[in-house]
Amino acid sequence: MDQPAAGLSFRFFEEASPDVERVPARVLADALVHAQRAVHLLAISAVGREIRQRARIPAELAAQFVLECGVPGPGSYVQPVRLTTADGLVDAVLGAHVLDRFQQIGTALSEGEWNSVRALVPDAAIRGRVVDEFVAMLPDPDAGWVVDLQNGMHRMARFDPGRVRVLREFQRVSRSPVEAIASPVTVTGELVRIDFAEHKLTIRHHPTQRRLECEYRPDAEEMLLENRRGFIRVTGLVELDEHNLPLRLTDVFDIQELDVSPIVLDSVVGRQRRLRFRAGAASFRIELDEGGQLLVVRDPELEIHVFARTRAELLGDLIEQIEVMWLEYAEAEQAGLTDGAASLGRSLRQRLMVQEDDA
Repeated sequence: MDQPAAGLSFRFFEEASPDVERVPARVLADALVHAQRAVHLLAISAVGREIRQRARIPAELAAQFVLECGVPGPGSYVQPVRLTTADGLVDAVLGAHVLDRFQQIGTALSEGEWNSVRALVPDAAIRGRVVDEFVAMLPDPDAGWVVDLQNGMHRMARFDPGRVRVLREFQRVSRSPVEAIASPVTVTGELVRIDFAEHKLTIRHHPTQRRLECEYRPDAEEMLLENRRGFIRVTGLVELDEHNLPLRLTDVFDIQELDVSPIVLDSVVGRQRRLRFRAGAASFRIELDEGGQLLVVRDPELEIHVFARTRAELLGDLIEQIEVMWLEYAEAEQAGLTDGAASLGRSLRQRLMVQEDDA
């Protein structure tokens, strides 16, 4: 008979609509799947086993520590879980220890207490994988979701979009080679080929359109499995050819998807105005700059030109620029504007309108 250990709850809510009691199935599924993986890794740590390459979880251990879902409760969307263990007092005590360690790590990560995370999981290989699972457990920060870890009614950790971005940066930096003889370099390209046996991948380097071979570290393989198509950014040590162009990358420790799908906006919520597009949702195409490092959005009609390294920064800059231009040109006294500025004001008013509560 399985022994129930202490439980916890995941609370999901949108920053913009915190009282809506729903959550996308993908957000919920990712949280539960990766929480289970983190529990398994912590169980490996607790029983003193080592972790190797892809960190395959032994079947007997996976069956020994199982997260089970309870009935969702009120409060935006609250999903309770409990950890059940195989029969026996030793397993029950060990399960309680593993779940308590999971909660402590969640608290430490949410508060940026990186030294506490290192103390809680001394083994660097297991610690890196546990952090990976926590990052994968949380929604993309661009989606605007917040996740709380709760013990009963007590909140132990909160991961809002800003905290998730900080956590992703900690994950990236913690993978950087400690004794690199050169500074790591990030390059952008389209994933062409993966050789799992040799720990190599090939990308089509965006600036040169040449194929670039990258040798990745085994502990980066999980990130590669999550980002197997489209544009990616890889970070490692670069070897240059005689023209000072990248020839290949070695010791790749960070692999990230680069989302270049269009930004679609129904409205623009700025600091001073809430604007709505008259013709429905507007789509803004994303391009890469020549160096492949920046995401760029251009709209000649509205004279918009914004660029940023990340999609989240790009979205923020786009919203800010639209609002600034609205205030400076659409709402300005037209008599004081040049012909070009007055024309831009007309274009803005044709495309956008102030929402009624701000009018």
